[in-house]
Amino acid sequence: MSKIKIPNQRAVEKSIKSIFELLFPTTHSFTEAEIEFQQPPGSNGETKFYDVIRLMLPSINGISLRQLIDQGDLSFEFEDVIISDWNIEKLSTVVYIQNSITKEVYQTGSTFQ
Repeated sequence: MSKIKIPNQRAVEKSIKSIFELLFPTTHSFTEAEIEFQQPPGSNGETKFYDVIRLMLPSINGISLRQLIDQGDLSFEFEDVIISDWNIEKLSTVVYIQNSITKEVYQTGSTFQ
């Protein structure tokens, strides 16, 4: 059996962690199941829209999974304003881990019913 010796393993581990942190942020989205307008808001005539993303937390860039690498678990709490014309009864949460370069989604979770 042969072994591969890495001269500076700590630097390699740090590099891997940095790449993981850069490529795989997690994003939390609030979606509304259905919204309808009296008049079409755009030029295509559509007035009804489904699964509309209303809010992305903490931002469209997501949040690093660095803590997952370092500690093995993650817990998030976010606070923001819910706009008065949103239907709270139809809001759901979607969380996903996505490669920030290829846009491939690796894992999701939601509160859809």
